[in-house]
Amino acid sequence: MGFGTIPFGLGAFGASFTLSITAAYAINTHGIRVQLSDEPAHADAFTTGDATNPLTWSVSNLTTGAPLTIATVDVVDETTFDLTLLEALGDDLETFQVVATGLVDVIGFPLPTPLRATLAGLTDTADPVDVARVDFRDRDLANPIAQSSRGLGVGGTLVIGDDGDFEVESGGRLLRKLVLRRLNTILGSFRHLPNYGCGTLEKEPIATGGDLVSYLAEVERQAKQEPDALDARARGSIDRNGILIVRSR
Repeated sequence: MGFGTIPFGLGAFGASFTLSITAAYAINTHGIRVQLSDEPAHADAFTTGDATNPLTWSVSNLTTGAPLTIATVDVVDETTFDLTLLEALGDDLETFQVVATGLVDVIGFPLPTPLRATLAGLTDTADPVDVARVDFRDRDLANPIAQSSRGLGVGGTLVIGDDGDFEVESGGRLLRKLVLRRLNTILGSFRHLPNYGCGTLEKEPIATGGDLVSYLAEVERQAKQEPDALDARARGSIDRNGILIVRSR
């Protein structure tokens, strides 16, 4: 590193501007591995500019212009980091860009300009034998709101199947649950998912007119962000008791 890029200037006794992205490539349908030329700060995921902070990075699809959400950043070694994405990458015909903004070097100085790299997408080509052997579908524990048929009442109780294990949900039932979670979550509740949540609350004033139109548009936007949602339409109506009923499909 020496004594800097100019005499007595930038280098060992100042900010290091030698950091660059030497490689970036997809490691699976929801993951990107980034290799840097030198060691950055990577000690605290809650520190601005730290390499393990998801907000330090951004990923976008250059083919479609759509941004992708970074859920976590894992350390492979001192110069290599794996970015896990909430949305799936496209195939190898689509181009993606990964950007590190405000990345801090190991000394503690932020880089003056963002680091950028492009990469191709990745298609899931799981071996047919593995697919037959393992169920790769997204699943969640079944916890229906009401289980009157089982005499358990209301409360999202876990369900135990005939095999003695907890039952799970997938497909359309899981997608419905994921959309409801989005709608009932306050926007910004998850630091690593800044665009997650619609903020629907019980017993709040009913949206009308332009506010209702905006609310239904946000319901549709949130639902479409779920990876398994192909499209979404939201409609609202008020019943005889003055309760707003929102139907999304």
